[in-house]
Amino acid sequence: MLPKEWYIAQILWLEDQLSLMPRCLAVNNRGSIAVRIFNDALKNYIQISKKHEEYNFYLNVATLRKQYTNQLHEAKKQLATIYKTNYLSIKGKYTLRNNKNIKFNQAYWEKAVTNCSKFRPDSEIVSNGVEFKSRLEKDFASELRNLGLTFVYEPRMYINPNKARYSDFGLFFPMFNRCVFIELMGAMNNQEYVDDQCTKLKEYLQSGFYIGRDLFILSGNEKYLPGQMQMRDLIINIITSLCEMYLVKINKPHHFHEVMGVSIN
Repeated sequence: MLPKEWYIAQILWLEDQLSLMPRCLAVNNRGSIAVRIFNDALKNYIQISKKHEEYNFYLNVATLRKQYTNQLHEAKKQLATIYKTNYLSIKGKYTLRNNKNIKFNQAYWEKAVTNCSKFRPDSEIVSNGVEFKSRLEKDFASELRNLGLTFVYEPRMYINPNKARYSDFGLFFPMFNRCVFIELMGAMNNQEYVDDQCTKLKEYLQSGFYIGRDLFILSGNEKYLPGQMQMRDLIINIITSLCEMYLVKINKPHHFHEVMGVSIN
């Protein structure tokens, strides 16, 4: 299962995002969709329709608010169900680390996703509408979905301004402003394949990727391929390491001399 800290990080980020968004709600108004925009006290609202200039903006906000609210409820539900923890009991005990000055952030991710691979294989290895090059990739994608994680298949990873490589999977975690990439190397008994993977890894390392931090690898060959347990362990290890890096537990002083900063030695 995913660590408790994963759900805490989601809750912190979602609450923060919701607090920054206008309070609005899409409602049915005689067969069309109107948007109600509430004041801070939620006691009064104005209602706008399609004829208003800002209608599309507030409709998009209302849609996103509903999505985030549902995700927030689900994260709190998982925290309570799996770990028997009510979020209110730990509220204020954690914070998300400021994570702006890193290479593999939202800007890098958006560029990678915009230019992801358009691969369409001849064989029909398809899962949830996505076509994969191998059964290993299809099975790994299933594990990501089973854990509730969204991924992009073959995002474009920029080695330098003139060269790019396509990793097998990319994941973006908005609560950490962080993306990571995964390579599945499933033909390690083929020397030509091994040579190509070595070249690829060398290029990754030279361009600033760290294995086990930015890039994760799962390997096998035609006789041995990673099973469900190995796949799940890798995914959970990725989530756990990100939580350790970017979710900070706040240690509050409990004694008067600690609060005042007075030494009693």
